[in-house]
Amino acid sequence: MRHPSYRLFVLFALLTACDADFYSATFRLENLAKIEQQMVESARRYIQQGGQVPWTLQRLCESMSHPGYGDPARMVHSPVGAYLLLKRFHHTWAHIMEELPNPLDVLGQDDLAHVFPTPADLEGSALALLRLQGVYNLDLPSIAEGEVVVNCEKSQTSTDNSFIEHCEPVNLSRLTGQPPPLPLEVSDVFYIGSVAYKSREFYYAAIWYNLTLNLMTQRSPSEGDPGLLQVLEALGDSYSELEKYQQASAFYKRALDQGDNDHSQRLESKAEDVRNKADKHGPTLVRPRSIYNNYEELCRAGVLQRDRATVETTTLTCTLVRPSPLFYISPLRMEVLREKEPRVALYYNVITDGEAGVMRQLGFSKFERSTVLPSPGETVVSDTRVSETGWVPDTEDLVVAKLSRMVAHITGLNTTFPTGDNFQVLNYGLGGQYEPHYDHLKEEVSRTLMAANRILTFLFYLSEVEAGGATVFTEANIAVPVVKNSAVLFENTNKALVRSRASVHAGCPVLIGSKWVANKWIHEVGNELQRPCGLTQEE
Repeated sequence: MRHPSYRLFVLFALLTACDADFYSATFRLENLAKIEQQMVESARRYIQQGGQVPWTLQRLCESMSHPGYGDPARMVHSPVGAYLLLKRFHHTWAHIMEELPNPLDVLGQDDLAHVFPTPADLEGSALALLRLQGVYNLDLPSIAEGEVVVNCEKSQTSTDNSFIEHCEPVNLSRLTGQPPPLPLEVSDVFYIGSVAYKSREFYYAAIWYNLTLNLMTQRSPSEGDPGLLQVLEALGDSYSELEKYQQASAFYKRALDQGDNDHSQRLESKAEDVRNKADKHGPTLVRPRSIYNNYEELCRAGVLQRDRATVETTTLTCTLVRPSPLFYISPLRMEVLREKEPRVALYYNVITDGEAGVMRQLGFSKFERSTVLPSPGETVVSDTRVSETGWVPDTEDLVVAKLSRMVAHITGLNTTFPTGDNFQVLNYGLGGQYEPHYDHLKEEVSRTLMAANRILTFLFYLSEVEAGGATVFTEANIAVPVVKNSAVLFENTNKALVRSRASVHAGCPVLIGSKWVANKWIHEVGNELQRPCGLTQEE
């Protein structure tokens, strides 16, 4: 049997394979949780053998006997569990490493600095919780208790999503069999509110600060809790930014009543600034809506209706198809989600567990933070897309070549590079998403190979996701939940090669689980003789 330090070495190698954030890919969080579990086990053995450790480490070892820590991978599949993991490394483990004179003997590793999450990781995980709360309308007190509960409501901007108009809150933590919840501390709730304020999300800052105030009256004080004056001032600042001046004034007055002379001048100035201003938009806090039509509603539908695709009509068509002689003996099971242009279809069981595993392994070895294309030739990292990407050419492995040929047989199109892009393998991170976008990059028709555009997308689901992560088409009113080993095919243009407005789509934030996908984009040039042609530009 290999020594435990060997397993730690392997995990370190996985974590440091490329320069990336921890929160941007779930597999990094899974490996970090395994490292923590092995360090705790090593520390427990050391203590049992009579070794002396700092009180901070002993308390951490005792606290991690909680059943919620039993399965490290599943722990970080919960957004609260993932946030708490990053917080422990950033605060508790960093403090422990400073106190330990012999970390190699106690933890099996003497240098963890190169795998420690950064402040940006912790802030990114807080932003992920805020993103999930906004898109899925999560119940805030439940988040503080470590549970993921979706509040169901009909949006003012919704079209005809009657299936989400009348429903009860859904506790996804229990429904998906998650480990017992790990609650947030009061200091965590205040910190997340502060991240929201820093990001100018003042509505969320106000409600998280309000929850902080409530928890301070409900729970016993603990080390690291914010001061009452600090919370009241933060509430005043948030309500002032929301132009709820009377409520801001009331919070500043309560802060002044604390009698802290060191801060009275600043608080009096803030109170004076809002005292005579009139509230705008009424006193009630209103949750901001997505700028994208139907996006949040469809993402919630993809959670609440995760047993099947949700579409604009109830006339789904599921059939066995043989798009080429390759499938004559074993036809494909295809569900038509949209028959008119652009066509959208879901194919079931088109990839095996083994093939999905190969794609994941080949992809993660090349991972870099996913980027977006704000303009031709420009790539930038953006919170509109939280995932990591690895590009895998067809020639890299026999499995990859086989899957590329299968896509060619299903679509009837040429999938070899450069007519077809290399496979893009992705693992979404904490609250991982890709906001509504087009795969077709330009509206005009492309005519040269260098400017060839994406006319069709073929997307494999390489993993199961407990909740969230649906692929949604906001204009076509379609939500496709993640179904492991299935694939979604959708056209990006009409037959005249004009970008179809109905092809705009998004990857909803992952609520619980780890989402792996692999997609192949197929281009116009090189498929002139294969693709159906047409002269009309009408959708």
